[in-house]
Amino acid sequence: MAYDNRPAVREPASAKPAETPTIPRQPRLRRMALAITVGLIMSVLLVAFLVFPACLPPSRQLNVGNFVQVRPGMTQNEVEVLLGGLPGFYGRNFGQSRMTEEGVILPPGVREMSWSDDNNRLEVFFGSDGKVWGSHKRAGFHVAPISFKEKLRQLMRRLGL
Repeated sequence: MAYDNRPAVREPASAKPAETPTIPRQPRLRRMALAITVGLIMSVLLVAFLVFPACLPPSRQLNVGNFVQVRPGMTQNEVEVLLGGLPGFYGRNFGQSRMTEEGVILPPGVREMSWSDDNNRLEVFFGSDGKVWGSHKRAGFHVAPISFKEKLRQLMRRLGL
């Protein structure tokens, strides 16, 4: 075994590998990061909920072109087949509607059923026997798109906030 005669040399402190100080994770920062993440996710979902449905076509289509085929004596089922479904709204906008005021005077026992979309309002009048008495298409009808502010207000009402 060989003996080393050299004097022991101390290495300077800077030559030692530097240890990285471990910083304890602070729960406060974790909570803040979690809150920001949840907030961002909720914001994205809210925007998607309010904007995406407006990009989709309506789930049912009103067949306005077939309205001219509605004749007195038809049943409500026959009219529904022509117009594409039950009476109701077939548009995508849910804002305020505006229409012209054309007066149609109905005799007693005649009821009005309407089919409409964003730009048309079709009115069919049924007698007490359930058959078409008459029909009318409004000369002017329009449903405005609902504003972002109103959509948000409706969402808050649905959530009970």
